[in-house]
Amino acid sequence: MEFWIPYGETEVPIRVPDDNFYKILEPGKPGKAKDPVSLVSESLDRPINGSSISEMVKPGVTAGIIVDPLVPPTLRDVAVEQLRTRLEKAGVTATKVFLRRRISNVAFPQSPQEGTRILDPASGTFNQIGQTGSGTKVFVDQELLSCEVKICVALTMPHFASGFAGGPEAILPGASSMETITKNRSLLVQGIVSPADQGDSAILQDSLEACRLAGPFYSLCFVPDGWGGADTVFSGELEAVFKEARTRYLEVHCT
Repeated sequence: MEFWIPYGETEVPIRVPDDNFYKILEPGKPGKAKDPVSLVSESLDRPINGSSISEMVKPGVTAGIIVDPLVPPTLRDVAVEQLRTRLEKAGVTATKVFLRRRISNVAFPQSPQEGTRILDPASGTFNQIGQTGSGTKVFVDQELLSCEVKICVALTMPHFASGFAGGPEAILPGASSMETITKNRSLLVQGIVSPADQGDSAILQDSLEACRLAGPFYSLCFVPDGWGGADTVFSGELEAVFKEARTRYLEVHCT
């Protein structure tokens, strides 16, 4: 039996004697897609450690929702809509939506919704809110900081720098100045952490410190199912959500 295997920009032939051939292993087919509306609603009804949005909200305040552009459009729209609805019922007078601009060469997977502001690390007004233990001076977008209630919508997945994404990057690098991002990313020289180890790299620890300085933050995080939908949704305090989502991702996607 002969197989042609992709290699670089070409293919190479692999020949297996018929006597040695057993079978072809194929990835499992996706099951029935889970309804994102139900997943988000159930997560908001049962947040981790009982940390609900209502505990953060006082009537008359302004809320800011920052969305990672890697969140698929269908999931993003459901999350923002349900968060807006609950915030309005809790007495929030205005909800601002921010979309993080990725500074890598990765193109935006979706167009921002009308009324959404793109956070650009190279422009805008940033306020310094402190300094991390690693010496990173944390400059965060002024308009986001002015919101009394801050929420991030994220997607957890392995990340080259922090080991895992899924919340903390909403602030650093998401809402930070180029100076802050550069100092944070320079911590790569201290080494990287394998996502499977679930260890906190220097970059992740630095980002979490920045979140504490800018917070508190409520988080709604999707665990992808690998087929464009969501397997699980977690909500609650940012760090607790991040840890739960990271663990669930490894359960779903590791052999």
